[in-house]
Amino acid sequence: MDTNSKQTQNSRQGNFPSDEIRNDRDTPESKNKLLTYLLSALGVILIAVLLFFALSGESNYDKGVKYLHQKQYSEALAEFQKVDPADKEFRMAQSKINYINGLRAYNDNIYSQAITYLTKVDPADEYYRESQLMIDKMNMASKQQTDLELLSEQVKKDKDTVIIKEKVVEAPQTTINEASPKADMSMLKIENLVNKFELEYQSALKSNIETKQIHLRNMDSLYSEFQKLDSKGDEGATLDIRKLADSWMQKRETFINRLISENTVNETGSTHSLKEDGDREYSLLISRLKNSKN
Repeated sequence: MDTNSKQTQNSRQGNFPSDEIRNDRDTPESKNKLLTYLLSALGVILIAVLLFFALSGESNYDKGVKYLHQKQYSEALAEFQKVDPADKEFRMAQSKINYINGLRAYNDNIYSQAITYLTKVDPADEYYRESQLMIDKMNMASKQQTDLELLSEQVKKDKDTVIIKEKVVEAPQTTINEASPKADMSMLKIENLVNKFELEYQSALKSNIETKQIHLRNMDSLYSEFQKLDSKGDEGATLDIRKLADSWMQKRETFINRLISENTVNETGSTHSLKEDGDREYSLLISRLKNSKN
């Protein structure tokens, strides 16, 4: 067979180098590798897209909640106001707007405005309980202010009466009823602080550890205010009540502080007696305060 015949035969049999390369690319292994590369690339792109939307797709409501937890009230308010009425979180966003506005008014002592906002906080809102506590404090403060104003008017009337009597009664008799109004005023201030203190204690009793610490600070602040009350001229029943209130407040604070130290919400065997002592002194204190009015 001559040379030309051999080349023709090789050509027919597909033995050229280019044909061998082409055959290698068409093998199943090569196709599988290419498919694997394509799928891997698509997977990476898909993950990147999902991460992008996950990071950039945080709702205005969720952003507002984060700001609120960080006590960044202006930023939280701005985010809650962006929540669309059609959004499922719109109702809770409005609730938190009312909470923030109410809290600001409360801190500025604009109680009428604060109550208006706080009464609109949704019962399902995590800030509902705190809102109710602020409302209770404002109502109590309002009542105490009214009582003080009434008592001040009564003191003024009593003094006017004494001045009038000085013109017709002999000098030794001009001192009647002078001490009583002061004693009444002192007793009313003690009672107001006792009521505030007990309200904080009851709230601390039902709260978690973190909230207990907040109420304990409030209790300590009220105790400091109690110690600063003018005790000049206190005697008899007023002095006894002051000493009893002091002892009771210290026991209440010690009990809550012990719960926090033990990292427990409810009383334990080691704190039970301390709680009972505080409860017993509170009952006695309320009884004596009531009798002082008779």
